[in-house]
Amino acid sequence: GHSWDVRKSGVLWLEPFGDMALPSLLASRAYILVYGRSGEEPLMLKAVENCTVATWSRPVGQCISVGSPNLDDKEWRELSFSFVPEADGTVDMKLMGRGERRPDNTFVPIWTRYDNIRVKGAQITNGSFERIDAAGRPVGWVPDSSEPLLVNDSTGAADGARFVKCWHNGRWKQTLKVQSGHPVTVTCQVRGGTTPSR
Repeated sequence: GHSWDVRKSGVLWLEPFGDMALPSLLASRAYILVYGRSGEEPLMLKAVENCTVATWSRPVGQCISVGSPNLDDKEWRELSFSFVPEADGTVDMKLMGRGERRPDNTFVPIWTRYDNIRVKGAQITNGSFERIDAAGRPVGWVPDSSEPLLVNDSTGAADGARFVKCWHNGRWKQTLKVQSGHPVTVTCQVRGGTTPSR
């Protein structure tokens, strides 16, 4: 829809100035999903710290979920979690946020910012999103679901000059190689950002 700029007093003058993202009453939260694969088979993951097994995902144990408390959009905070794969294979790590269902049934973004992602026990590529490919996307990351955002802002980044913004249906994904029984710890910086304009 469009929003309108009211200008005059006495005569109502409405002028369209484009789409506007209305603020949400829901707070931003970081939300990360990790899915395990061993060849063509599911790879079971043991949740160790600050994460839980996603019981809604089948088979149970293939996916762990990570969630943060409500996030302020003014400052970065650290989020860390650990898991152990039960076999050699790969995991898909998906950076997400929330979404809100509006009365008109549209599902709108509630954005979460991510930066400075470090991993112990596996090798991550471009965890601060500084390297960009020819398509303008961060090297090592691919969109999952609809298009997430890459932001160039050296004053707003937690590390370097870029960070990403994700929501429930706009996710950045990276695949990591993991080893059986070797703990993996992921640490990142997260920050709120409830609308696309923030």
